[in-house]
Amino acid sequence: MLPCLCYRCTAHLVSLRNERIIMQGRRKWWIICGTCVKFLAMFTPPYGDLVNWASVADILLKAISTGHYSQVTVPGVYTGLGLLLLPSFWLWIRLPVAHPPVNQANMLFSTSIPVLLLSFLLKIPVFLADIGTGILVSTLVARATKSPSKGSTAFLLWYLNPFNIYWINVFGGMDIIPTFIFMLGVNLGSKEKWFGSGISLAFASVLRIFPIFTFPFLLAVFRGNWRRSLLFMVGFLVPLAIVFGFALTTGLVTSTWIIGTPSRQFWLLDFFGYSLTNSFVKLTYVVVALQLFITYRYWHKPEAISLATISVLALLTAAQAYGGSGHHFIWASPLLTTSVMINPNEKLAYIFTFVTACLGPFISPIPLPTYTDTLTWGAFYAAKTNYLVRINLNQIRQFATNKTATLNLQVAANRTG
Repeated sequence: MLPCLCYRCTAHLVSLRNERIIMQGRRKWWIICGTCVKFLAMFTPPYGDLVNWASVADILLKAISTGHYSQVTVPGVYTGLGLLLLPSFWLWIRLPVAHPPVNQANMLFSTSIPVLLLSFLLKIPVFLADIGTGILVSTLVARATKSPSKGSTAFLLWYLNPFNIYWINVFGGMDIIPTFIFMLGVNLGSKEKWFGSGISLAFASVLRIFPIFTFPFLLAVFRGNWRRSLLFMVGFLVPLAIVFGFALTTGLVTSTWIIGTPSRQFWLLDFFGYSLTNSFVKLTYVVVALQLFITYRYWHKPEAISLATISVLALLTAAQAYGGSGHHFIWASPLLTTSVMINPNEKLAYIFTFVTACLGPFISPIPLPTYTDTLTWGAFYAAKTNYLVRINLNQIRQFATNKTATLNLQVAANRTG
């Protein structure tokens, strides 16, 4: 009887090992296929913001080459990301090919070899940030679920998402670079390394403004633990002070220049809902403030990943009620991928969100009638709102359950007393 039992156990273990090997082999092939698709996408003709980023890199390289450092801040809020693109642009300048002037007329949808090479080189930092973000998503999921297998699946879910492939590898969305740094901060926070987390969020904020909105949400993790909250605040605020202090003392910028940024970048205030002169009513500050209140009042022991997810999702739901630019949703994509892998009950909300994200604007070479934009953007807005409500309801249920359990214990203690 015992030898038979040992044989069955051994056969079962061998079967599980074989299944694991097969799954690992399939994942490797999916990664290889996805990487090939991404590399081909990186050679697509530049359009949209990629042309603008090339112009920013051109301006910065000329300013630094001629020693006119005062011109470094000419691109305004795009300076930080532009500096990160300098190596790629410098390498293109060194290639033995023609170098047409970097402007819309010469580059937009151009299929010439020099322009395609520039498009590819500018997308290399984006591609690296794409992989890095996938690794961070995988690490977060594996740690939260204590399952390396789920971590690997999370990487695939991120890496092969058509929305990500389009906006990151085809469009060349530079937002993935600050998103990678932001996710690094969330990852460090989940490991209780709050000083490093604050530093990461600070540098992400220099490149894109959305981590600033996440900062007050993440403070909810501490709930009276002043030592950890102080480490996080110092890590976040000191680097920002150093960056702006250096820029002011060296004359790169002036206080007047900083204050006047919204007038030069009019879309900034419009994006966050200050300007109500157009037909779109945006209530960003109201929605974000309301979400902050709900988080502090009704969430029970929230974790860093949940707080980061709800803050960015609330921001993008409110700020982009009319649709906006699809590539901004890259900020939320790795957070939602992590969330759905940790909480499988979000699966339908996740699918609905990213299907509608791909429909608005429609990611397809087939042109659609213009009136469909209203429907697709409306569906995307409904999906984001649905996801926002679902996460809040799950957290509030946990809060209510914990509150009920506490009250029951108190009643039992009183009866015993």
